[in-house]
Order: sequence, then C-alpha cells, then structure tokens
Amino acid sequence: YNYATLVEKLSRWGELQHVLLPIGSVMNIDDIELSTDDTNRLVKINFLGPVNMVKLLLSSCKKNATITGFGSIADARGRNANIAYSAAKRALRSFFESLRHNQAHSQRKIQFYILGYIDTQLSYGIKTPLPKANPDKVARYVYSNRNKDFSSKYIPFYWKYLTFILKIL
Repeated sequence: YNYATLVEKLSRWGELQHVLLPIGSVMNIDDIELSTDDTNRLVKINFLGPVNMVKLLLSSCKKNATITGFGSIADARGRNANIAYSAAKRALRSFFESLRHNQAHSQRKIQFYILGYIDTQLSYGIKTPLPKANPDKVARYVYSNRNKDFSSKYIPFYWKYLTFILKIL
C-alpha cells in the first residue's frame, strides 16, 4: 500500500488528534522453518507498517495529539512458535519507547498497549490457558484513556505480572 497516498487523504481532514494503530497479523505456522518471504511479510505487517505510518502521520498530528500502538504479550520472551510475530512485536514496543523519548519535548502523548488474549477471529476456536478479553471492553478502555499520558499498559492488567514471571523463568 502507498502510505504517502493515505497520509495525503487523511491530511484533507485537518490535523489529527488521535492515531491508533491496532495492526497485526499471525500465521498458523511461524517457527524457525518459516520461509523468508513469510518472515518478511510478518515483520512488514507487525513492525514496519505501524512504524512507517507513525513516521508519515507525525507531521499531520496536532501538537497535543495522542499516538497509540498495540503490541502483544508474545513479545515477553523468545518462543518456539510465533517467532517472527513475537520479534516484530518486541521491535514495535522498542520503537514506541524511542518515539516517547523523541516526543518528550512536545505535548504529544505516546501510548502503547500490550495485549493478552483477545476474543477475535485470530483466537476463534483456540483454547487459551487464560480468559480472552472482550474486544468491546478493550476498545472502551483504550478510548477512555485516549488523553492520558503513560508509556505502556497491559490489557488485561494481570498480564503485567504474568510476563514479569515469564521473564524471570
């Protein structure tokens, strides 16, 4: 997709107040044997897509805009499965940390959500060890926090503690 064309179309609406980037894709088989093309595809969708959108949209944002990215608990540590996806999401979290530092001198708020299991078509039919969050509740929570200044939050909140334990292991 031509990001510059999209930014041009969006700029016709005026300055942006909120940019939300709930972008992501997984593959059924994402292990060390994943082809180079499929690895590149996952990295482009889960990392480079949001990064390039932020870079292009930043100049169209209001001085006090909020830019919100969405990651995954899959980035908590290296894994045997979802290798490219997890690595891309870990890179995306790092990018948002750097973006927050870059914009510290401005009034812009840079937010990042680390999502646990969400009840979407990506998790349809999959048994998860913990409950899946309701996407409507997640959306309401993100919306209610749209003007708050924080670096990252876990949804559901208990993943903060679980990922801490995973990192120790």
